Amino acid sequence: MKIWVSVLFLSIIFCCNAHSQDIPEDTGKPVHVLQFELLGHGGLYSLNFERITTRPAVLRMGISYLNTDGFWALKGFTFPMSVTDLLATDKDSFAELGAFMTLSTMDQKFDVWVGPTFGFREQNIERGDGMVRFFFSPGYSIRYNKFFITGGLSFGKGL
Repeated sequence: MKIWVSVLFLSIIFCCNAHSQDIPEDTGKPVHVLQFELLGHGGLYSLNFERITTRPAVLRMGISYLNTDGFWALKGFTFPMSVTDLLATDKDSFAELGAFMTLSTMDQKFDVWVGPTFGFREQNIERGDGMVRFFFSPGYSIRYNKFFITGGLSFGKGL
């Protein structure tokens, strides 16, 4: 008899669904993205960390290290940073408009690059899925007092 009561009790426990509080999909929590950028604010490449706020706006910081020989003998770090506003064009598509600043220590010469940035992003920011982004940025080098044009392509994954 005790065995049947135990089996019945365990069956009821395992067969019935226990419900906790339902959490809505959009909790207002910021999304974090780790991305790899080719040709962009960090130079040849950079590894960046993004935080997408609830506005939605994107705060981005990164790092890049380059050590080459030959004609393009460069050695040093770059630290790209940017703030962009996401303007929805579709559920998962956004135009980006913002500004960037990159700190550079190439060849032991400190430089700061600044300028606006214009881009396009494909990502579901509510779920923090994978991200593809391309952008265009005219910039200005403070040390060399020169204008330049850069653009890049980024691939990332939400954390």
